[in-house]
Amino acid sequence: MQLECTQSPEPARRYLKLWYFCQFIATLIILTAALAVWFYYDMPFYGTYIFIGLVLIDIFYYIIHPILLYRYYYYRVTDSYIEIQKNWWFKRNEVIQIERIQYVRRKAGPLMRRFQLNRLTFYTAGHELVLPLLYDDTITEIESFCLAQLKGGDSDV
Repeated sequence: MQLECTQSPEPARRYLKLWYFCQFIATLIILTAALAVWFYYDMPFYGTYIFIGLVLIDIFYYIIHPILLYRYYYYRVTDSYIEIQKNWWFKRNEVIQIERIQYVRRKAGPLMRRFQLNRLTFYTAGHELVLPLLYDDTITEIESFCLAQLKGGDSDV
């Protein structure tokens, strides 16, 4: 199919930023409610510093993580295997043979559908492999390719 590693399309970056922004808002609401309860019960003031520290950690996480996911998460589908590369802090490669695939799951939430993106997960006997966010057409092409390879295979799993 392809020989070089490719990453998610450009709308995936916008989706990841929007999704992590929504998660940040939800976390901020929870931390604000916890801080209000903290002040309501007149607990010591140092708890405010703890909550401020948690908010700063959340801000850092929700800004940096989507950028890292988009930039350092690659995939490759060849005639015999599927490979995922995660190359940020530690280099990590996950490879499964297409003949070992037992079933495939496609995930698309409402926000993903707005950007025409899907996430494809391959399951084997003891492992799962999650592709990065891809367009609907690309996911359909990969699914049909893997099913065609599985129909032609004769290995017992």
